[in-house]
Amino acid sequence: MTRLFLTIFIAIGFVSSIFSQTDFDSVEKELAYHADIMVNATVASHRFKAADLFDSQFVTMLNTPGSYEHSFESLKWISKVSSADNKFRIFSWIVADENIVSKTYGYIQFADGRVVTLEDSGEMTADLEYEQNDASTWFGALYYHIMPFTQGSQTDYILFGYRQYAKYDKVKVLDVLSIEGDEITFGKELFVRKIEDSRDEVKTRLVITYSSDSNVTLNYNESMGMIVHDHLISRMGRIEGQGPTQVPDGSFVGYKQEEDSWVYVDKIFNQTSETAPRPQPVLGGDKSKNIFGRSNQTKKKRRN
Repeated sequence: MTRLFLTIFIAIGFVSSIFSQTDFDSVEKELAYHADIMVNATVASHRFKAADLFDSQFVTMLNTPGSYEHSFESLKWISKVSSADNKFRIFSWIVADENIVSKTYGYIQFADGRVVTLEDSGEMTADLEYEQNDASTWFGALYYHIMPFTQGSQTDYILFGYRQYAKYDKVKVLDVLSIEGDEITFGKELFVRKIEDSRDEVKTRLVITYSSDSNVTLNYNESMGMIVHDHLISRMGRIEGQGPTQVPDGSFVGYKQEEDSWVYVDKIFNQTSETAPRPQPVLGGDKSKNIFGRSNQTKKKRRN
């Protein structure tokens, strides 16, 4: 009799695991539907209503046992980046209001099943590049790359991200994620700019603000062993009502690792270039789509 009950229990568990995967696939189809609306709907209130429905279902799914092994491959409208050591992955996505100003959503899912909700502070403070934040005061970004950085026995993770912060401004963000037990922290004093005859400037993150009609590179160039981004200059904006803004001038600067810091390097190239080095393009590098995954061709058609 004991063997009979054991056999039934194992059989039920096996069937349950099959249905679990079936449920994941079914819920993912529903999520894909809401994700499409939250990014592509014409009316902002419709986008945010879909975003609320997506968020509620998505976090429930992330907290379901076995979901860490699920790829969420069909969710084309959100970013999914995993750490190289497979300890965690970050999901992030952005939803724009009437003024194309984005609200950012994010979750960190750990391999052990723990899920951390990232709450977008939405604040561009004067001290943002010198602050440390936690999950409840996260400066939201859509992440497109994670790079581990080891100091002694401690491994932190440099995060490369993007967001539309204001009507006329986009930002690229270089942040640092530190994990100690159950605690996570954003921002760490890693980025150093040496100033002759003065104290070095040390930042916890880099926030690069630039005109919304420009493109700016921020990524790690493996062949150079450097974090590279466009050098920006001030100029009057070309968009009506924009005012002064920052745009690339065709040259590049970067940060090179020196022991436990990343030190600023000016004028990486002697000659300017029309295109920036892109060692790992944002979200796969499909030139037919923009950073949100939308078709550039479709976008043009809507404008005509």
